[in-house]
Amino acid sequence: DVFASKRKYDYGKCTNCKRFNTSIRWCQSCDPYKITLGWTSDNKDIDYCIKAFQLCAINREKVIEWIPFDKLNIIKEIGKGGFGTVFLADWHQDVSNEYGYLHSQSVK
Repeated sequence: DVFASKRKYDYGKCTNCKRFNTSIRWCQSCDPYKITLGWTSDNKDIDYCIKAFQLCAINREKVIEWIPFDKLNIIKEIGKGGFGTVFLADWHQDVSNEYGYLHSQSVK
């Protein structure tokens, strides 16, 4: 196991491979691949970029995620230009916590 030196009892066990996690609620062997599944921005270039970052994540706090526009509460438009419009928005749903709870619960 290439990540053996990072695995600790205190981090719990991965529900997928049953080895100790490499950080809190994160298995470096399994989670980067699992988090790339089941979503799309509907733009293959954006998907490729986000998934490349996700595969390199070393813990849950370093993961970037696609947030669909309809999950944002738009506060106001703050800029507009030749490449698009920029909005200020709130996001009240924490998908990474929800994902972690549903798919990567620590098991001791």
